[in-house]
Amino acid sequence: MAATDADDAYVMDLSERHLSSRGLHDALARLQRVLHDEDERDGVTIARPLELLCAGNDVAKFALPASEKPPRPEPAPRQRQPEPEPPTVESYAELHRSQGGLMDMMMGWQDDDDETVDEEDVYEEPPPPPPPPPPKLAVPLASRIVVLDLAGNRLGPDATPSSKALSSLKKLRTLNLADNGLETCSGLASLVNLEALFLQKNYLRSADGLWGLSKLSSLDLRDNDIRSVAALRPLSCNAALRSLDVRGNPLCDDAAKARDARARLRSVLVRLARLGVGPHA
Repeated sequence: MAATDADDAYVMDLSERHLSSRGLHDALARLQRVLHDEDERDGVTIARPLELLCAGNDVAKFALPASEKPPRPEPAPRQRQPEPEPPTVESYAELHRSQGGLMDMMMGWQDDDDETVDEEDVYEEPPPPPPPPPPKLAVPLASRIVVLDLAGNRLGPDATPSSKALSSLKKLRTLNLADNGLETCSGLASLVNLEALFLQKNYLRSADGLWGLSKLSSLDLRDNDIRSVAALRPLSCNAALRSLDVRGNPLCDDAAKARDARARLRSVLVRLARLGVGPHA
């Protein structure tokens, strides 16, 4: 694991480790603790972002570990204050005076003005020590991940089983789900801050489920099963979309189809700056 110089982000490469869903979850739990310890050691007040690379594993469901709370430190034991020693009677006369004073008090004969209190005999309990500061929560990975590469896993036929974890990635900007056996784009609509999405080498037939990604600027749909321009019309709602690649799909699997698809896509997606259309990816 290393921190990049550009934005001081951590890069964790767990690619091609033969990790199962459970194995990846356990590895991420350990990673979360390590990152928390490093941030505390370096005195970092804002959690560093994380680029998480998990391509080429055997993950069927992507899940994140729960945030952990460090154990609360034990409070310091209170020291028992010594009890004040009783006054000593130095003489019979002093004892008589003390007994007489007690008798006067019982009979109501002692005036209030004559009542004196020895300051040394008054015991004041010291204030309790301040409570220890609350333990600092470990920053969850969901608040760190800005790049997530899950290409070449087994998340298909759709990402719905992993949608709970994916929807928690509020800072995610780049997501790679290439070659996962996906048949639909379900489970991705909550990634509202996503800017780049890679879905090549799946079995997608349309772009349904992506229209709500308002910040999506780059979309890779190469080598899927998209057969018509109508299947891509939902992308007209993606106002930020500037780059689209649909090469290797049936709608453009020969030169004539490619020319027609290019012209029709340009008329539908008028904001595109880059459009990849053709029989080969």
